[in-house]
Amino acid sequence: MGLVFGLKFRRCRRARLMLSLPIAVVGGFAVATAATGQRQGSRRRLQGWGSMKHWTDFGLRQMPSLSARRAAQFPAAMQALVDERAEPLREPFRGLTTEGIIRPGLFPLRATGVSTAPIAEAAVAFVGALSAGQRQRAVLPLDSDERRKWLNAHPFVFRHGMMLEELAPDTRQLGLGLLRASLSARGFAQARDIMRLNGLLAEVTGMHDDYAEWLYFLSFFGEPGADQPWAWQIDGHHLCVNCAVIGDQLVLTPAFMGSEPCQVFSGPLAGTMVFTAEERAGLSLIRSLDDEQARRAILQPSIHPGDLPASLQDLWMGASWPVPGATTRWSPPPACAWPTCPTANGTCCGLWWPRMPAGSAKVTAG
Repeated sequence: MGLVFGLKFRRCRRARLMLSLPIAVVGGFAVATAATGQRQGSRRRLQGWGSMKHWTDFGLRQMPSLSARRAAQFPAAMQALVDERAEPLREPFRGLTTEGIIRPGLFPLRATGVSTAPIAEAAVAFVGALSAGQRQRAVLPLDSDERRKWLNAHPFVFRHGMMLEELAPDTRQLGLGLLRASLSARGFAQARDIMRLNGLLAEVTGMHDDYAEWLYFLSFFGEPGADQPWAWQIDGHHLCVNCAVIGDQLVLTPAFMGSEPCQVFSGPLAGTMVFTAEERAGLSLIRSLDDEQARRAILQPSIHPGDLPASLQDLWMGASWPVPGATTRWSPPPACAWPTCPTANGTCCGLWWPRMPAGSAKVTAG
């Protein structure tokens, strides 16, 4: 299957890593760890922070409230960014491409021998529990433009489907059953931790209209079943997963998982940790590059806003190249070292396969 994914880690004011860029997170700070001179600026920034124990030492950023439950009036500059993200919807959907170039036959339809019946059964159970009005909101045509709309930021932008918060507890559990059937045990656990941590954000910030555990929207495209292709999508803050089912083939992309914070030290969620494996893999990856690969891979000395060029000072994107949301193409970073680095390809792809059910992951990775 094809793979387009993003994983975001945020423990400090602007520490953010997308695994499309081979940069590592060390102690919650995004730094380049290869043996190059580009590290020096980041090291200087870290001086004086050694006494900090965890992300809470930074305090909270003061941000305006932007509802995650309902459409709101955005400031003009923010609305312009939203309109820009919606512009690709004017183009006909041709699939996910690199720089708009389609490669025919890259991912052919074929029998896999791995049953997707549990996923379809979970979807049918959830849809069957909805009222007529809820079903009308949740089930859309397979070729609906809404399938191309998703956003990892929390404001109510590009949202559609049924919000889990609006559902009765039993029906909500059926929705979680769909995630459980479509993901591995690890993938499902990580998704639930992300949702719980989004609820923690509400308590920490006091912004209960912006964050909550169940502020996620579940949609279906086409009728779930074995006879025709269909898809489902969950969309919300730090958790966006698109799943397509074609016979016994499973396509779990594009997908985005992230968290802020990544570790909890006290309270009901004490001990919760997400993306630890990804951080370790990032460190191993960047340290495995030779000098030439590191030169090509480390594009900026750090992701601190003061170190980034104006082209990366974007409210939605920050230091990231892939465009989560309404788009049909993906633009790789310039001079990326991945094509000539088997270790990088293997490490980054290996972070995503374990989130798929075991049988589908084996078919996809093999």
